[in-house]
Amino acid sequence: MRKIIYLFFLAIIGGNNFISNAQDLNSCNCDTLLTKITEPKLIGDLFQQQQIGVGSQYYIGDWLKGDVLLDNNYVVKNKNLRYNAFFDRLIWLTPESFQQVKLDPGLVQGFSLTTKLGSTISFKKIKIKDEVRITSDSVFIYAQVLLESNVSLFAHRKIEITGNEIAQGGTHFLDVYTLKNIYYFKFSNGKTIGFKRFRKHDIIKMFPDKKEIIKGKLKEAGQHRFNTEADLVNVTRVLSDIL
Repeated sequence: MRKIIYLFFLAIIGGNNFISNAQDLNSCNCDTLLTKITEPKLIGDLFQQQQIGVGSQYYIGDWLKGDVLLDNNYVVKNKNLRYNAFFDRLIWLTPESFQQVKLDPGLVQGFSLTTKLGSTISFKKIKIKDEVRITSDSVFIYAQVLLESNVSLFAHRKIEITGNEIAQGGTHFLDVYTLKNIYYFKFSNGKTIGFKRFRKHDIIKMFPDKKEIIKGKLKEAGQHRFNTEADLVNVTRVLSDIL
Protein backbone atom coordinates (compact mmCIF):
# COMPACT_ATOMS: atom_id res chain seq x y z
CA MET A 1 0.00 0.00 0.00
CA ARG A 2 2.82 2.37 0.93
CA LYS A 3 4.51 1.55 -2.40
CA ILE A 4 1.36 2.42 -4.34
CA ILE A 5 0.97 5.75 -2.50
CA TYR A 6 4.68 6.58 -3.18
CA LEU A 7 4.36 5.91 -6.90
CA PHE A 8 1.19 7.97 -7.02
CA PHE A 9 3.04 10.85 -5.31
CA LEU A 10 5.87 10.65 -7.85
CA ALA A 11 3.38 10.69 -10.69
CA ILE A 12 1.83 13.91 -9.35
CA ILE A 13 5.26 15.57 -9.03
CA GLY A 14 6.27 14.41 -12.52
CA GLY A 15 3.02 15.63 -13.96
CA ASN A 16 3.47 19.06 -12.39
CA ASN A 17 6.99 19.26 -13.80
CA PHE A 18 5.72 18.32 -17.26
CA ILE A 19 3.00 20.98 -17.07
CA SER A 20 5.59 23.58 -16.01
CA ASN A 21 7.88 22.67 -18.90
CA ALA A 22 5.00 22.84 -21.36
CA GLN A 23 4.14 26.33 -20.14
CA ASP A 24 7.74 27.43 -20.68
CA LEU A 25 7.72 26.11 -24.24
CA ASN A 26 4.43 27.81 -25.03
CA SER A 27 5.75 31.11 -23.72
CA CYS A 28 8.75 31.11 -26.11
CA ASN A 29 8.59 32.80 -29.50
CA CYS A 30 8.75 29.59 -31.54
CA ASP A 31 8.40 31.36 -34.88
CA THR A 32 11.52 33.40 -34.12
CA LEU A 33 13.36 30.28 -32.97
CA LEU A 34 12.40 28.44 -36.17
CA THR A 35 13.58 31.39 -38.27
CA LYS A 36 16.97 31.36 -36.54
CA ILE A 37 17.35 27.62 -37.07
CA THR A 38 16.40 27.68 -40.75
CA GLU A 39 17.94 31.03 -41.77
CA PRO A 40 20.31 30.49 -44.71
CA LYS A 41 23.98 31.14 -43.96
CA LEU A 42 26.38 33.46 -45.73
CA ILE A 43 29.62 31.72 -46.69
CA GLY A 44 32.97 33.18 -47.73
CA ASP A 45 36.58 33.89 -46.84
CA LEU A 46 37.92 36.35 -44.31
CA PHE A 47 38.90 39.52 -46.13
CA GLN A 48 41.87 41.60 -45.10
CA GLN A 49 41.71 45.26 -46.03
CA GLN A 50 44.13 45.90 -48.87
CA GLN A 51 46.86 48.49 -48.84
CA ILE A 52 45.48 52.00 -48.87
CA GLY A 53 45.67 53.60 -52.30
CA VAL A 54 44.57 56.75 -54.05
CA GLY A 55 40.83 56.44 -54.50
CA SER A 56 38.78 53.46 -53.31
CA GLN A 57 38.27 49.83 -54.27
CA TYR A 58 34.57 50.19 -53.39
CA TYR A 59 31.80 51.45 -55.62
CA ILE A 60 30.27 53.06 -52.53
CA GLY A 61 32.66 53.38 -49.60
CA ASP A 62 30.19 53.25 -46.71
CA TRP A 63 28.82 50.10 -45.12
CA LEU A 64 25.20 49.94 -46.24
CA LYS A 65 22.22 47.85 -45.21
CA GLY A 66 21.26 45.39 -47.90
CA ASP A 67 19.83 42.03 -48.92
CA VAL A 68 21.64 39.09 -50.52
CA LEU A 69 20.01 36.74 -53.04
CA LEU A 70 21.50 33.23 -52.80
CA ASP A 71 21.65 30.59 -55.52
CA ASN A 72 18.76 28.66 -53.92
CA ASN A 73 16.57 31.81 -54.20
CA TYR A 74 16.69 32.47 -50.46
CA VAL A 75 17.12 36.13 -49.53
CA VAL A 76 19.26 37.03 -46.52
CA LYS A 77 18.00 40.39 -45.34
CA ASN A 78 19.30 43.48 -43.61
CA LYS A 79 23.05 42.82 -43.52
CA ASN A 80 25.95 45.29 -43.47
CA LEU A 81 27.43 45.12 -46.98
CA ARG A 82 29.91 46.80 -49.31
CA TYR A 83 30.61 46.02 -52.96
CA ASN A 84 34.32 45.78 -53.72
CA ALA A 85 34.35 46.73 -57.39
CA PHE A 86 38.07 46.01 -57.76
CA PHE A 87 37.70 42.31 -56.90
CA ASP A 88 34.06 42.19 -58.06
CA ARG A 89 33.04 40.67 -54.73
CA LEU A 90 30.45 41.45 -52.09
CA ILE A 91 31.86 42.05 -48.61
CA TRP A 92 29.81 41.30 -45.48
CA LEU A 93 30.55 42.75 -42.04
CA THR A 94 29.64 40.12 -39.44
CA PRO A 95 27.50 41.45 -36.56
CA GLU A 96 29.20 39.49 -33.77
CA SER A 97 32.94 39.83 -34.42
CA PHE A 98 32.88 42.67 -36.97
CA GLN A 99 35.00 40.61 -39.33
CA GLN A 100 34.93 41.29 -43.05
CA VAL A 101 33.92 38.28 -45.15
CA LYS A 102 34.37 38.10 -48.92
CA LEU A 103 31.24 36.20 -49.90
CA ASP A 104 31.44 33.17 -52.21
CA PRO A 105 30.39 34.38 -55.69
CA GLY A 106 29.18 30.88 -56.53
CA LEU A 107 26.44 31.26 -53.92
CA VAL A 108 25.55 34.95 -54.33
CA GLN A 109 23.31 35.55 -57.33
CA GLY A 110 22.63 39.18 -56.60
CA PHE A 111 22.27 41.84 -53.92
CA SER A 112 20.67 45.19 -53.22
CA LEU A 113 22.02 48.10 -51.22
CA THR A 114 20.10 50.94 -49.60
CA THR A 115 22.02 54.21 -49.95
CA LYS A 116 22.24 56.93 -47.32
CA LEU A 117 19.63 58.88 -49.29
CA GLY A 118 17.20 55.96 -49.04
CA SER A 119 17.34 54.79 -52.65
CA THR A 120 17.96 51.13 -53.50
CA ILE A 121 20.46 49.94 -56.08
CA SER A 122 20.44 46.34 -57.23
CA PHE A 123 23.19 44.14 -58.65
CA LYS A 124 22.78 40.86 -60.48
CA LYS A 125 25.28 38.20 -61.55
CA ILE A 126 25.21 37.99 -65.34
CA LYS A 127 27.14 35.94 -67.86
CA ILE A 128 28.90 37.91 -70.56
CA LYS A 129 31.32 37.49 -73.41
CA ASP A 130 33.83 40.11 -72.46
CA GLU A 131 33.99 41.99 -75.76
CA VAL A 132 35.38 45.04 -73.98
CA ARG A 133 38.56 43.19 -73.04
CA ILE A 134 38.73 41.42 -76.42
CA THR A 135 38.38 37.82 -75.28
CA SER A 136 35.98 35.09 -76.38
CA ASP A 137 35.76 33.61 -72.89
CA SER A 138 32.45 33.81 -71.04
CA VAL A 139 32.67 35.18 -67.52
CA PHE A 140 30.29 36.03 -64.68
CA ILE A 141 30.24 39.54 -63.28
CA TYR A 142 28.13 41.53 -60.86
CA ALA A 143 26.43 44.36 -62.72
CA GLN A 144 24.03 47.05 -61.56
CA VAL A 145 20.55 46.63 -62.98
CA LEU A 146 19.55 49.83 -64.80
CA LEU A 147 16.62 48.32 -66.71
CA GLU A 148 15.22 44.81 -67.09
CA SER A 149 13.00 44.30 -70.13
CA ASN A 150 13.05 42.59 -73.53
CA VAL A 151 16.39 44.37 -73.88
CA SER A 152 17.97 44.83 -70.45
CA LEU A 153 20.65 47.32 -69.48
CA PHE A 154 23.37 46.63 -66.93
CA ALA A 155 26.36 48.65 -65.72
CA HIS A 156 29.54 46.94 -64.53
CA ARG A 157 31.07 49.31 -61.98
CA LYS A 158 34.61 48.10 -62.53
CA ILE A 159 37.43 49.72 -60.57
CA GLU A 160 40.88 49.35 -62.08
CA ILE A 161 44.43 50.38 -61.19
CA THR A 162 45.32 53.17 -63.62
CA GLY A 163 48.73 54.14 -62.27
CA ASN A 164 50.56 54.90 -59.04
CA GLU A 165 51.64 57.89 -57.03
CA ILE A 166 54.39 58.44 -54.51
CA ALA A 167 53.02 58.41 -50.98
CA GLN A 168 53.46 61.35 -48.67
CA GLY A 169 57.03 61.28 -47.42
CA GLY A 170 58.21 59.47 -50.55
CA THR A 171 58.62 56.09 -48.83
CA HIS A 172 56.53 53.98 -51.24
CA PHE A 173 54.09 54.08 -54.13
CA LEU A 174 50.30 53.97 -53.87
CA ASP A 175 48.04 52.40 -56.49
CA VAL A 176 45.55 54.74 -58.11
CA TYR A 177 42.02 53.24 -58.27
CA THR A 178 39.70 54.55 -60.99
CA LEU A 179 36.07 53.70 -61.75
CA LYS A 180 35.49 52.45 -65.32
CA ASN A 181 31.82 52.00 -66.20
CA ILE A 182 31.16 49.26 -68.76
CA TYR A 183 27.59 48.88 -70.03
CA TYR A 184 25.88 45.77 -71.34
CA PHE A 185 22.77 45.23 -73.38
CA LYS A 186 21.39 41.79 -72.54
CA PHE A 187 18.82 40.22 -74.86
CA SER A 188 16.13 37.65 -74.19
CA ASN A 189 18.25 34.93 -75.86
CA GLY A 190 21.04 35.54 -73.33
CA LYS A 191 23.37 37.37 -75.73
CA THR A 192 25.19 40.44 -74.40
CA ILE A 193 26.84 43.42 -76.09
CA GLY A 194 29.33 45.41 -74.04
CA PHE A 195 30.36 49.02 -74.62
CA LYS A 196 32.02 51.88 -72.77
CA ARG A 197 30.62 54.86 -74.69
CA PHE A 198 27.02 55.41 -75.64
CA ARG A 199 27.01 57.97 -78.40
CA LYS A 200 23.98 57.78 -80.71
CA HIS A 201 26.09 56.72 -83.68
CA ASP A 202 27.78 53.92 -81.73
CA ILE A 203 24.50 52.45 -80.48
CA ILE A 204 22.79 52.52 -83.89
CA LYS A 205 25.86 50.83 -85.38
CA MET A 206 25.25 47.82 -83.08
CA PHE A 207 22.02 47.02 -84.98
CA PRO A 208 22.76 47.62 -88.68
CA ASP A 209 19.65 45.81 -89.93
CA LYS A 210 17.40 48.00 -87.74
CA LYS A 211 19.22 51.28 -88.26
CA GLU A 212 16.44 53.29 -89.92
CA ILE A 213 13.74 51.96 -87.59
CA ILE A 214 15.80 52.87 -84.52
CA LYS A 215 16.48 56.36 -85.87
CA GLY A 216 12.77 56.89 -86.45
CA LYS A 217 11.72 55.62 -83.04
CA LEU A 218 14.33 57.71 -81.24
CA LYS A 219 13.10 60.77 -83.11
CA GLU A 220 9.49 59.97 -82.16
CA ALA A 221 10.54 59.59 -78.53
CA GLY A 222 12.34 62.92 -78.64
CA GLN A 223 15.55 61.23 -77.58
CA HIS A 224 18.25 63.41 -79.09
CA ARG A 225 20.69 63.55 -76.17
CA PHE A 226 22.99 60.70 -75.16
CA ASN A 227 24.85 62.31 -72.29
CA THR A 228 23.72 60.52 -69.13
CA GLU A 229 22.80 57.06 -67.90
CA ALA A 230 19.18 58.23 -67.73
CA ASP A 231 19.38 58.93 -71.48
CA LEU A 232 20.82 55.47 -72.04
CA VAL A 233 17.94 53.91 -70.07
CA ASN A 234 15.44 55.74 -72.31
CA VAL A 235 17.25 54.51 -75.43
CA THR A 236 17.14 50.95 -74.06
CA ARG A 237 13.36 51.24 -73.65
CA VAL A 238 13.09 52.23 -77.30
CA LEU A 239 15.29 49.27 -78.34
CA SER A 240 13.19 46.95 -76.19
CA ASP A 241 10.06 47.92 -78.12
CA ILE A 242 11.75 47.29 -81.48
CA LEU A 243 13.93 44.21 -81.00
